[in-house]
Amino acid sequence: MHSFTSGIAEEVARVVDASTAKLAVDIGGASGTLVHSLLLANSQLHGIVLDLPHVLPSATAAAAALGLADRSRALAGDFFTHVPQADIYLLKHILHDWNDGEAVQILKRCREAMRPGGRVIVIERLLGEIGEPRLAPLTDLNMMVLLTGRERTLAEYCGLLKDADLRFSKSTPIRSQMAIIEAVADVTETTEERRCEK
Repeated sequence: MHSFTSGIAEEVARVVDASTAKLAVDIGGASGTLVHSLLLANSQLHGIVLDLPHVLPSATAAAAALGLADRSRALAGDFFTHVPQADIYLLKHILHDWNDGEAVQILKRCREAMRPGGRVIVIERLLGEIGEPRLAPLTDLNMMVLLTGRERTLAEYCGLLKDADLRFSKSTPIRSQMAIIEAVADVTETTEERRCEK
């Protein structure tokens, strides 16, 4: 996961505007590669890696190696039941592990804890049109066989966000046929939301 995330972490840090945020939480963040990239790009930002207890030492060591020990901490937790309060929630390759109901539950925990003006950042590989040459259909089969999850289209992710009382804000394609999907805690429909659902 570290090697995969490191290939896109700098790109995510360029795309995601964290200049006014104070705290970002990397949900299921493993060694914290993603949130650490945001911290390196935004000197005012602090970060939390939320993951299972046995993963935390690697996140703590990685932060120390990058000189981020004073701005990053690792926290044991279950993202189905509780996430810490924050301005930004990072979910990279988290939702595709779970079925729709479970994915909405994770998003709802973020929505409930989110500070005013906060955002959820979902980073996933998107399914394209049927027959379009992409890696996502193959990983979709893997997810269905190995876990309860699946790959999804942008419209399907928008549906999950809506069910969690979040509003799609924008989607930015990045390499490896992935996208950065941003959402805010606002149920007011906008042109962008209507575009996402088409």
